[in-house]
Amino acid sequence: MKSLILHLLFSFLLIFSLHAQRANSVFAITADNTGNNPSLWANINEVDVRTGQVVRSLLDNTKTNFDLYDGVTKTKLTGLAQTKTSTSAAQQSPVAKIIAAAAYDARHNRLFVAPLQSPELRWINLDDNTAKGLKIYTTTLPFSQPDLANDGNQLTRMVIAADGYGYALTNDANHLFRFSTGHKITVTDLGALSDASVNGAMSVHNKTTSFGGDIISDAEGNLYLFSAYHNIFKVDVTGKTATFIGAIKNLPANYTTNGAAVGDDGNLIVSSASSTDGYYSVNMTTWEAVKVTGDNKTAAVSDLASSHFAFQKKRPGIPAVLADKITNNIAVYPNPVTAASFRISFDNINTGRYMVQMVDVIGRLAMQQPVDLLYQKQVLEMKMPYSFTKGLYTVKVVNAGGASLYTGKILVN
Repeated sequence: MKSLILHLLFSFLLIFSLHAQRANSVFAITADNTGNNPSLWANINEVDVRTGQVVRSLLDNTKTNFDLYDGVTKTKLTGLAQTKTSTSAAQQSPVAKIIAAAAYDARHNRLFVAPLQSPELRWINLDDNTAKGLKIYTTTLPFSQPDLANDGNQLTRMVIAADGYGYALTNDANHLFRFSTGHKITVTDLGALSDASVNGAMSVHNKTTSFGGDIISDAEGNLYLFSAYHNIFKVDVTGKTATFIGAIKNLPANYTTNGAAVGDDGNLIVSSASSTDGYYSVNMTTWEAVKVTGDNKTAAVSDLASSHFAFQKKRPGIPAVLADKITNNIAVYPNPVTAASFRISFDNINTGRYMVQMVDVIGRLAMQQPVDLLYQKQVLEMKMPYSFTKGLYTVKVVNAGGASLYTGKILVN
């Protein structure tokens, strides 16, 4: 009995330790592990952001066995399975070429990557890989630009946002792509970002100030773009507007900010593809950076990805003014709706997938949209088609079992 108790205690401590370690980790796209080619960003590691140390090697581009699958049909693409890949056979590499954009989808436990100079979106289902190697899926992005070798057309910024969608942004900010993350992957080109009037000469389209870098999401679905030159833009996805808000402080001049992810402490972690100086932690209130102690300096890092959102602990619940309009801890606002979207606030609702429906006055289904609740307190924005007719609608929130959790009226002006 004593040995059994000790065994169970050891197992518990091991699981707890692994969980704590995984909670602090981010995915890092690193250069050649040998240091022979610092610009070959084609390896994927999990890194403990508290120390910067690698805790798991997910993909070694020259050694890891893999099979490539069509992302739509899920059929294996024959002739592309490799045991030891080489960059000379780019299409047969696990990452096609090299990676400067990655995003982690915690709900499906998938890592998405966008290879440079390739019209592809690839992803790894982390739950279905075995000791035999990785299963890597691929689908074509709807690029409208013909010249993929052009720096402006490269995808170097990508994230899974709080709304459950993935977003990828070209260097020139003329193409913001949105992709779904469920069973059927769809990709939509939302078009170009526009500069806010306060930006002045600091344009999100400027090559010398705003190319490269990475994007993260905050808890309400806004994106934050960190260019390779330390500059910061807040991006309103609905209006596709980029507002310049400053620059990261205290970073070395030769340290380009190529990767960005939020750690479990709420701070931003940044990495550099041009420096082996390691990782920096950035306070997202003051934007001051400090060196991560004891971090790994063996490889340059082109991109970072994590499951956390910025300002997650400040996520709002249901506004107090709606206290008399709450049904089952769900509220819809503003009411009446005067723009092309409205918000649904969930308070202490189980995480999972729900369906939001809008029904017109004669009972016709005007809109139906699935939403993924990642946290028990979350505010989601619902976008209505531009052709939506003004009038009174019934809004319903239905769970996966078909049970209605909320029914209310909303006026669209």
